[in-house]
Amino acid sequence: MMQKILVAGITGAGKTTMARALAARLAVPFHEMDALAFTGPGWQQNPHLLPEIERITAGPRWIFDSFGYPEVRDLLWSRADAIVWLDFSRAVVMRRVLRRSATRTLLRTRVFGGNVETLAAWLKPDHPAWWAWTQYASRRAEIAARCADPRFAPLEVIRLRTPRAGRRWLDTLPAPTVLRPRVIRGRGSSGADDHGAREQGRALAGPRAIRGRAGVPGSSTPRSRLAPAARRSAAGTSAPS
Repeated sequence: MMQKILVAGITGAGKTTMARALAARLAVPFHEMDALAFTGPGWQQNPHLLPEIERITAGPRWIFDSFGYPEVRDLLWSRADAIVWLDFSRAVVMRRVLRRSATRTLLRTRVFGGNVETLAAWLKPDHPAWWAWTQYASRRAEIAARCADPRFAPLEVIRLRTPRAGRRWLDTLPAPTVLRPRVIRGRGSSGADDHGAREQGRALAGPRAIRGRAGVPGSSTPRSRLAPAARRSAAGTSAPS
């Protein structure tokens, strides 16, 4: 079972959303990389990022929504046991990143370190929208190379080609277990509270799903799993373009 997980992909692919959903399914602690990396106004970088990542990844269970900033990338990949790769099309990524950045800019949403995305920032090459467009191919190639790098083996790689494939894959994972609350009835209780607690517990627990497995065609090192809906599009792909 996956215990140490990186959700990888280009900026705007939906890594944080996927990582949060996966953390809830597997009951694995989630860590938001940008929240750790940017800790002050003016996008001030955390000078203690490396020791902080070392401390977190020394633990037995964790998930990050990133394939790692350069100074911590090899550390993360050497300690991970699974990569969930959101290998979505450029069109999907650009729709998502443009919508996210536009919303943050218009609403003046405070993000990491209390920073906001400004109109002036849209003109800079490191703005998320520009970064997603210009770095799409190179980031895709680097993730593919790392997934096949024997330095990081063995790795379980789940390569998801579409958002629908991602949702379907999540549905194959076990639903999180929720403990049903116990109600201690006193003398003269009608029992209505017991019934309500039981019903609430059932609603929270939800249906249980059966976890499935599938292999990526043509892969050798490392082992890979691919959502069924994405298998056909992955077949015959040797390297990202």
